Amino acid sequence: MKNIKYLKLIAKENLNIESSVGMLPILSFIQKIGISKAILEASGLKEGKAGKKQVALLILCILAIIDGTTNIRQIPHFIQKNRHLCFLLGFKELPKYDAIYKLLKRINKDNSFVKKIKAKMQDIIKKYYINDQEAIIADIDATYMETKKESGSLNYKNEKSISALLCHIGKEKMVWDFDLREGSSSPAYGISKIVNDFFAKTNEIKIQKLIRSDSAGYQGEVINICERKGGYFVIKVSEHYDFDQLVKDKAYTKYEDEKDCIYSTDLIHTMNNTDPFRVVGYTENYEGELFSRSGYIATNIGQEKAGYEIVKIYRKRATQEQSIEELKNESGFRYVPSKDKDINNIYGCLCILAYNIMVLIQYLMKSKGIDLDWEIMDKRFRIKTFRYYFIHLAGKIVKRSRQIIVYIAKIENKWWEALLSFWNSCFGFGFYYR
Repeated sequence: MKNIKYLKLIAKENLNIESSVGMLPILSFIQKIGISKAILEASGLKEGKAGKKQVALLILCILAIIDGTTNIRQIPHFIQKNRHLCFLLGFKELPKYDAIYKLLKRINKDNSFVKKIKAKMQDIIKKYYINDQEAIIADIDATYMETKKESGSLNYKNEKSISALLCHIGKEKMVWDFDLREGSSSPAYGISKIVNDFFAKTNEIKIQKLIRSDSAGYQGEVINICERKGGYFVIKVSEHYDFDQLVKDKAYTKYEDEKDCIYSTDLIHTMNNTDPFRVVGYTENYEGELFSRSGYIATNIGQEKAGYEIVKIYRKRATQEQSIEELKNESGFRYVPSKDKDINNIYGCLCILAYNIMVLIQYLMKSKGIDLDWEIMDKRFRIKTFRYYFIHLAGKIVKRSRQIIVYIAKIENKWWEALLSFWNSCFGFGFYYR
């Protein structure tokens, strides 16, 4: 799109839905924040016609995932229905599945692309990081991915585990890191590595950091990393018989307001090779004891926070779980597509790129004061609802000389005015109406 000088909008009636119209601003955004350049550098491709074409193919993969693709084999279908985007990116013929698969395998040999692009994406996240008053809160999610395939007489099932680290940065939730592993059903495997990398890569952001995790993160090494790096941890403890015995005769402190009734007590515990840390035992009552819930939370936050406050800090993890669920369901991250580890790693990385791009667009549109009903979107699956605005637009794209003509349904004018306001405020494009 480098040779495109103007975008012209023409309102019309009786237009069909075409996702290319909504993908156009996302494509423009990807190029403007430097993702195209980051992909070129991470892939090791040379600048030139061939290199740009392969970068464009990777961008098409990202756009396909944003559109709802959940498998590499579905990407050609996205390309077919968005042929205008392909031509804008310089393709004379529509790319085939084999070309996509071979490119992903070649550029991610020994996981080289994933290592580089993750670092570059984290630089982009830090560039747009605005909120410097609150702690960076990082939630670990351990989930399970699998693929089943059949090839001739050969049947195989590949099992993999994946851990993702979701950060609350600038009042938005972005995936900071992830780890894909073969041959392990243990979701906890690799979490300490992710936590260590997170602290290393956020070292220059000089504000408090907090790791929040379910019981998969209850490991001595995770606790030690947080202590060494000066970060806090709030980690759920799985069922623990010793704790049950220790709290049997202890007094509980009651906290009650309009919404909550929480009983809490404190213990001191240690694990192999860790210093002593605080464990909060708690019971939450919902409509009496019949609907109560008990558990334990390990933390290194001091007594300045009461037990019920620790419980509330951990409870906020539930909203992060929704974002992780979005990442898996709406950004294709739930299943690995191949028996090849390098392919699975790069596909997972592209899923995270797609998710973070949509989060960043929404965050910047909010911060620029774009007029949308954000309250409604925040009450639903955010990415799914926000994405709907882009991929269900009634319109048509025509490229003519050095300008793009977008025919847009009259009913969509308000949304397009919001998009133009966003583009111009961020990048100062020369858009105009006719």
